[in-house]
Amino acid sequence: MGQSVEDRVAALRAQMEKMGGGSALPARGPKQHVARSAESGAEQGNGKSSGDSGGQAALAGALPAGGLVRGSAVRCSECPAFIIELVCQATEEGYYVALVGWPELALAQVCERGDISKVVAVPDPGTDPWAVSATLVEGMDFVIQRVRAASQQRVLSPARARPVAARLRQGRAVLITVGQHVPSAALRLDAQVESYPGIGRGCGRIRGVEVRVQVYSKYLSHPAQSVVRCA
Repeated sequence: MGQSVEDRVAALRAQMEKMGGGSALPARGPKQHVARSAESGAEQGNGKSSGDSGGQAALAGALPAGGLVRGSAVRCSECPAFIIELVCQATEEGYYVALVGWPELALAQVCERGDISKVVAVPDPGTDPWAVSATLVEGMDFVIQRVRAASQQRVLSPARARPVAARLRQGRAVLITVGQHVPSAALRLDAQVESYPGIGRGCGRIRGVEVRVQVYSKYLSHPAQSVVRCA
């Protein structure tokens, strides 16, 4: 028999305490941002591309606040290469990341390029993944949750979303959702693989993946975009 939701939550709290999470999570710069770039200010809110630099720096330049804002929810399309790149860069920079409901997500690159010790993976969150994520946002920097849902259930009901949003506001995390989303998401990221550098016409080998990310927000007059290079 699997663990109950209460047992899973208790185990996650204990794991976060061992990692230095929860109330003991060290502050990293301004509380409101966990991803910024020095060049982002010139392009905030104008819908222009932020250029083709890699990872969070390129993404931050396309965001209206110049970074992902703590205590906010972000909708993201299902693009494993983009998610892994975010996890690699976030953990390399010292941030704690939780992955909920994505058992087939390959974490080998995180071992090579990031810091796998800063990752909490919950491949099977049970019947209530939102309860698991609501606990994790209290002590992590990023919580990335995937819930596969039918098209009519893609948006969580307001009644179900309220306790999640309350926990999120009180915590320090950015909640990135894939599949099923909260209705109050501050941003929508549409990430699509665009090209595989290194491949020629019938020759060469893949040297990486380029992902084009379009950013939608009520604070942007037009969608912003960026190309993220994933190793």
